[in-house]
Amino acid sequence: MKKYAKLLCGSLFATIGLLVVGFACLWIVRNAHFANFGTHAEGKVVENVSRRSQNSSGGAYSYYPIVEFMTDAGKSVRIQSTLGTNPALYSVGDSVKVLYDAKQPNRAKIDSDTEAWLPVGLAAFGSIFALIGLYVVFVEISSARHRHDARLHGTRVTATITGIEMDQSIDVGGQRPYLILAQWLNPATGQLHLFKSESIWFDPKPFIKGETISVFVEPHNPKSYYVDISILPKIAA
Repeated sequence: MKKYAKLLCGSLFATIGLLVVGFACLWIVRNAHFANFGTHAEGKVVENVSRRSQNSSGGAYSYYPIVEFMTDAGKSVRIQSTLGTNPALYSVGDSVKVLYDAKQPNRAKIDSDTEAWLPVGLAAFGSIFALIGLYVVFVEISSARHRHDARLHGTRVTATITGIEMDQSIDVGGQRPYLILAQWLNPATGQLHLFKSESIWFDPKPFIKGETISVFVEPHNPKSYYVDISILPKIAA
């Protein structure tokens, strides 16, 4: 499982982002429906209901306005906004515009720019989240493919180990993997190539003998390589 930590993390980011985008799109469609088919009414804020914000341990609250309005049929209706804020957007007694479904007056919403643009911002945020996740997934799959190709078809070179460091981009249960860093000077081109191993979920220092390590490099694509960590022991299942 740890071996695929980055891939799983990227997939999780992408999934959450896409879910947020989906929710925001439904919200936008609902707002568009009300804008096109809803009936306008004047309402008044009669109460602000406080709720503890989710995942809050410090006593933070959000305030949801309750609005009362009269339908064209003369029926008095009360609704609670789905948008909670801190501080409250409205005070008791404030007049607000309302859009409601004439057939089901309880299906209503406050007609405000805030409620109209919030799902758009949420969709943008979810899209960024999803794109980050998809990028991580793409990079991980591409890297795995390059390592596989290099291992099968690459030329073995002897690289000098320049260090061992923790990968700060991954954290699984408070544990971070190690990376072996190495470099190799290509005698044919005079270019210096830098390599990083795949994630290693234990400290490899005690098991490395010498100052060099084998790396398989594709001749026509030096960026496609595989640091040979087969010299390290396998973690018991």
